[in-house]
Amino acid sequence: MMMRLSVMLAWTLAFAVVAEDEMMRMSIEARERVMAIMAARKVPADISVHVAKLTDNDVPTRESAVKALLEHSERKTVIHALVGAMKEDDNNKRPNAGTVLVKMGSEAVVPLIEALDLPDVRARASWALTELGEAAKPAVPSLVKLLKSSDANAANDAAVALGVMGQGVSDVLPALIETLKHENRDVRAAAATAIKQIGPTGEHIPLLLPALQDPFMKVRSTVILTFAYMGEAARPTIPEIIKMLKDENAWVRMHSAAALGKFEAAAKDAVPNLRAALSDEAGIVRGVAATSLAKIQPSAEIVPDLIKLVQDSNERVRTLAEDALVTIGKPALEDLKGAAEVLDDKRLKSALQEIIQKIQTK
Repeated sequence: MMMRLSVMLAWTLAFAVVAEDEMMRMSIEARERVMAIMAARKVPADISVHVAKLTDNDVPTRESAVKALLEHSERKTVIHALVGAMKEDDNNKRPNAGTVLVKMGSEAVVPLIEALDLPDVRARASWALTELGEAAKPAVPSLVKLLKSSDANAANDAAVALGVMGQGVSDVLPALIETLKHENRDVRAAAATAIKQIGPTGEHIPLLLPALQDPFMKVRSTVILTFAYMGEAARPTIPEIIKMLKDENAWVRMHSAAALGKFEAAAKDAVPNLRAALSDEAGIVRGVAATSLAKIQPSAEIVPDLIKLVQDSNERVRTLAEDALVTIGKPALEDLKGAAEVLDDKRLKSALQEIIQKIQTK
């Protein structure tokens, strides 16, 4: 036993040494690439050295480099250098060039906007702009222009950035809705997410409804969730969301069920379809349908259906069904007590009795 432990320890130590050597090698190579970028950009040596240190594995070394860069008198040159160095940014190593640019504040906005035309650093530039908040507003027209790019990566980066900017850029919603027609499905999905993050209004609903027919499930699903988050303004979409309960994709069906629950009693027309969804082949759909039914129609009528679901083979579904019965509350007591009295199944009997107790004590 001791020998086996010794061997395992030896292997662990050897692995750690190899991993450390590999990290050191990667850091040295990254530093060399950054120095090459600095040379190509004709950055002075003193700035180049500090920028290259941002690739170091040692946190204090990187932090010392950040301090030197932020205090350097040639701030325009520092920003110029950092924009090029973003190509080598490692998100596992922070601070890095991108995070230093964010610390530079509004001074970095124009160089970052210009960097949106550089494929190697565009994604990092987009991210940095979103981190600059209100100061980055001048970048919005450039990001909107990128949405129309035939380069899927460029359009995707722009959509993600605009989405992160959120409600403050609501005037870009028409451009994002138009991007839902992009040939690349990931761009369409990014645009749909951005629309959800920004928050459309009732006037945008007719323009968003066609996206429910998008061949990519992420787009359909995200648009459904967008309607759910819109609240009262999206009530006219309820009939369309009900149709999506029969979508070929389980996640779309699940999000449809969840969205209908957000409308509560206003979605009463969905009850027959949600009851049918309690038998869906996907457990997540069955469980969420139960949750939404309890919000839409908290009455004794649906209790027998939910009691059946308490016997589901999927543990998560059983839990959601039990929670749904508790949500219905007192209207469910009569059926629950009746079922508990006649049941021979000890597990189910115990589960129903626990639900009864929760309802009586809430």
